[in-house]
Amino acid sequence: MTAITVTGCVQRNTTPPAPSLREAVGTAGARPDAVFVLADARSSGAGTATPDAVVVTSTVTQYQLSGDSQEVEQNVGRRVEISGTVDRKDGAIGRAGQGMTDATALPKLTIATLKETTGTCSK
Repeated sequence: MTAITVTGCVQRNTTPPAPSLREAVGTAGARPDAVFVLADARSSGAGTATPDAVVVTSTVTQYQLSGDSQEVEQNVGRRVEISGTVDRKDGAIGRAGQGMTDATALPKLTIATLKETTGTCSK
């Protein structure tokens, strides 16, 4: 895991999630959680970045967000600063650097802290 701090815009994933096993077998009421993405992500420059963090933040501009979904939901469309961890071992860093945009193919950023910051997000 690599600790990073980035700023970007919280967006709802526009790619529909793959059906879960429960939905495939017809379990009523099963609905996958919404997936959120941090778009236009850039290193925030907060704190001292490790060499691993510099590699991640200079390569990746979008992350799949993992954390308190209510907190993330409240910030959709807003520019935020997020500190958290990214797993560099899953291959998603390379895929994101190649322009992959499917949220499930993006590196997962596990949120430790999220705060609104200045700036605007394009709609």
